Amino acid sequence: MLSFAVAVLAVAVWVFLNPPGATGATPASPQAARAPAPTVEAAPAPEPVEAPPGTRAVFVGDSWTAGFGINPEAGYAPLAAAALGWDATYEAVSGTGYLNPGPGGEGTYADRVRATEPDPTVQLVVLQGGLNDRPENLMGLGAAVRDTLDAIGVTYPNARTIILGPAPSEVPASNVLLTIDNTLAAVAQERGVHHISPLGEQWITAENYADVIDPGNANHPSVEGHAYLAGRTVAALEAIAVR
Repeated sequence: MLSFAVAVLAVAVWVFLNPPGATGATPASPQAARAPAPTVEAAPAPEPVEAPPGTRAVFVGDSWTAGFGINPEAGYAPLAAAALGWDATYEAVSGTGYLNPGPGGEGTYADRVRATEPDPTVQLVVLQGGLNDRPENLMGLGAAVRDTLDAIGVTYPNARTIILGPAPSEVPASNVLLTIDNTLAAVAQERGVHHISPLGEQWITAENYADVIDPGNANHPSVEGHAYLAGRTVAALEAIAVR
């Protein structure tokens, strides 16, 4: 009789803890059941750039584009433009950057572009640099890059822009320089602009550093270094530009 009572009690407890229809899982709310999975829209890939021979191009940059310490005509930018058959001009000032106005207050990239007479005949702008922004507060770098692109859109309203990131003047490249290049890449993707990364593509490494950089020229490219960089630049531009 006692065993029967215990059995009845056990059944009653089981029913109480497991009412009909219970599955042991908390049912999802109707709102949760209907909520779509979050999606992230990828930015569209930049369209190829039309840059056949004769293209009117402007290189905006720093001392590397200015050909610091060498005959400027032997710099990577004039050599690359000649190889591509472009009609190019060069708006480059040593020591400047997106944030850095230069040692003499020559102006940031955006400042200098805005001070330039508008030219609707320019078809392409190659925007090089970032190395001189290392000592600046990089929290404002993204906004400065956007500001520069906006200025280019006003001064050169018919031009496409290609961002050419910094190459290292010392190896290995510092984390600060990598952060700068990553910011350039992020803004380029956001704006649908092509970005070339000499850092990511390892244009300058420990193996070829002595052949490219001249320590006696304030760690700028040598004549041979500029010739090498011109070749890398041409190859990178040809991968982007439709000729």
